[in-house]
Amino acid sequence: MKVANHSVVSIHYTLTNNDGEVLDSSEGQAPLTYLHGVGNLIPGLEKELLDKAVGDEFDVTVAPGEGYGEQTDELVQTVPSSVFEGVEQVEPGMQFRASGPGGEAQLITVTSVEGDMVTIDGNPRSPV
Repeated sequence: MKVANHSVVSIHYTLTNNDGEVLDSSEGQAPLTYLHGVGNLIPGLEKELLDKAVGDEFDVTVAPGEGYGEQTDELVQTVPSSVFEGVEQVEPGMQFRASGPGGEAQLITVTSVEGDMVTIDGNPRSPV
């Protein structure tokens, strides 16, 4: 049976960056199961999985526009650590939900902490 819209699909995957560093993987875990064709995966991967069959193995390179999106410099800011009121220690890699420009929920990631200043990044990113 081939992957088609509205079919339930299970895949094992390994996500790497351009340097080959593993960012996420299903290795040693249950496969990722999703409903194909309804936007449950990034568009570039979903497109590549269409018409694949059980046992197919392949590599896919997904362009940012068909993945998590282009990186936007305006979504990187340095803020005082006092904005993290109630958080005992802010460290790189921590993620928080914040309100975006239009009031929508936005996930931000702490990328560095230097003294009382914290650099945050609101760009969409892969799961890490």
